[in-house]
Amino acid sequence: MRIGCCGSMICPEKDPVGIEILEPLAELGYDYIELSLRDLAALPPADFENLRRRVERAPIACESCNNLIPPPLRVTGRDTDVPRVMEYIEEAFSRAEALGAESIVFGSPLSKNVENGFPWETAYQQLLDFVQVLGDAAARHGLFIAMEPINAGESNLLVSAKETCEFVRKADHPHIRLLVDYYHLGLDGENPDVLLEAGPWLQHIHFSGITPRAFPKSEEEDAGYAHFLGNLIRAGYESRISVEAYTRDFGEDAKEGLAFLRGLIGKLEREYRNGDHQ
Repeated sequence: MRIGCCGSMICPEKDPVGIEILEPLAELGYDYIELSLRDLAALPPADFENLRRRVERAPIACESCNNLIPPPLRVTGRDTDVPRVMEYIEEAFSRAEALGAESIVFGSPLSKNVENGFPWETAYQQLLDFVQVLGDAAARHGLFIAMEPINAGESNLLVSAKETCEFVRKADHPHIRLLVDYYHLGLDGENPDVLLEAGPWLQHIHFSGITPRAFPKSEEEDAGYAHFLGNLIRAGYESRISVEAYTRDFGEDAKEGLAFLRGLIGKLEREYRNGDHQ
């Protein structure tokens, strides 16, 4: 598995895109960076071109983007404006494609949460209809959408991994797939065994500690780390894991987090090959 990091979590006030950790991540040995798409889309053209060239020169690439839709744009409810949203999406996807990204994370709870007094079933159907258009746009740009379940404290639509996997199945679009985030899954107490059912639809993974939402550093912090990562291996997942965590000491936390994840994943893969997972 390839291990990356979400840059926008590191210093969101000063660097909402997340680009300033690009070179340090490469030096630490990470495989890629994940940048915030809504903030990339907001950059003036000259600033974006400078960023694109910086990524082009770097030893690692931007292989994924999170934060798909800025909060003012709604895709469910009374005031949806899909043509306006898709105008933004086309520009954002063009920039993601220019950076060489593949996976685009669709969490964006403030854009899709069900409004008070609005029928939940109607909002669900609006979202299903929207992702058909979104999936077609993603296909034109060589991208895949990873639908992200968000914990119940932040979201009321696509909350659990199980619910979100069922949504992806109903969407039945080759460019609409699933992300599972250990933080959201663990915060709501959802069983990591959901990964064993979701394997065929998994596109991307986010990972961090739960309380606090920090770089993971040891199995002693949380026995669920091994359960979750082991199930990814059992499900046949071999793609990307992005650490999405806060930190007060990026250099040390990112170094320890990468060493821990590489070590634990390697150990679990060996156990799986040797049949110790039975």
